[in-house]
Order: sequence, then structure tokens, then C-alpha cells
Amino acid sequence: MHVSNQSQLSATLLLREAYDCTFGIYSEEEAKNPMSVMKMHPHEDFITDGSVMVLMNRIVAAKLPSITGMSLVDLMEMPPSLLEPLLKMANKKVEGEARAADELLSDLED
Repeated sequence: MHVSNQSQLSATLLLREAYDCTFGIYSEEEAKNPMSVMKMHPHEDFITDGSVMVLMNRIVAAKLPSITGMSLVDLMEMPPSLLEPLLKMANKKVEGEARAADELLSDLED
């Protein structure tokens, strides 16, 4: 059985639309844009909002490089079983420092 190129294109577009609907990427508003089938949706953007960026943000927010003296790259390469406890300890330290700073500021205001 021979399938025409037009049928293959139609099938490809329908499968992409089904994928988009399944993963919450496709919307009626975007359907008005003829390029919506081909453009990347923010949900698919694994570079700026993906797990690597999320992990980097967690490490930086916990001030882990300055606490441990390790580089961000070295911390990113650590296995999760070692990194997660470090992140928990660093977050507790950062939270404690923030509370102490808040108390100091409130004491100064009084």
C-alpha cells in the first residue's frame, strides 16, 4: 500500500496536534497561529526551565558554592544522594541567617 506525501503530512500534523493536546501545549488561542504546530512551547523548553536550570537555581539559592567552596559545575555533577542532603543543610543555614538578619533589623527599628 502506497501512502501519498500529502497523507503523511496530514498524519504528522494530526499526531503533533494530539501530542500538544495530551501534554497541555496546544490551545485554541494558539491554533489561530499557523506556525503553532511547529514552534516550541514553554513546556518543551528544557534549557531555560528544565530540570538542569531548576537544580542550578536551587544550588545558587542555597548559597551552596560559597558554603562548600565547591564550584557550581562540581556541585551539579554530584549524585543526588549526596547533593540533596547538602541542599537541605545549606537551606537551613540560609533560612537561619535570614531570620537572624530580620531580628537584627527589627531590634534596630525599635
